[in-house]
This record gives sequence, structure tokens and C-alpha cells, in this order.
Amino acid sequence: VTFGGEFCLDLVRDTDAEIWASPPSGGRWAVALLNRDPGADATITAHWAMFNASSAASFAVRDVWQGRDVGTHKGSFASTVLPQAVTYLILTPT
Repeated sequence: VTFGGEFCLDLVRDTDAEIWASPPSGGRWAVALLNRDPGADATITAHWAMFNASSAASFAVRDVWQGRDVGTHKGSFASTVLPQAVTYLILTPT
């Protein structure tokens, strides 16, 4: 985990995919899954351990851009992100 500024953590970074998360608020997390590849979709997985939560923890996941809940997920959440795009999520502990 590295600080990506005053308000965010850069949790995972490789050449094409990044996961950014804001500090918790009421136990919730705001998470951005970034695909920097200009030509290919990327499947990006946020693991709850990245947020110092147990792998047995469950979070209700909301996709902010699509304006819909995508279910309750235990341990992690994976999303396919289009080239040079972002998936923005709100994680709420259940």
C-alpha cells in the first residue's frame, strides 16, 4: 500500500491496472478500478484484505457509474474494465 495523495491509497499497481481506495467512512470504502491499457479489457480484483478486512468479510458492492447494486461479495470483487476506463465502487460492510 502506498499513499496516492492525502486522501487515497494506491493498493495495487502494475503496468496497466490500478486499484485506488479512499479511507473508510462509516466502515465503507470508495474504490476505483483503473485499466490504463489502451487496447484490451482487464479483469481487476479488489481483495478485502487490501482494506485490512478479513477474507471472510462480506461487502455489499454498488457500481456508482452504472447506478446499480451488484450484490454482496465475500472476500473479493472482480470486474472487467474496458480499455482506458474506470469502474467506481462503493463497498459497504454487511
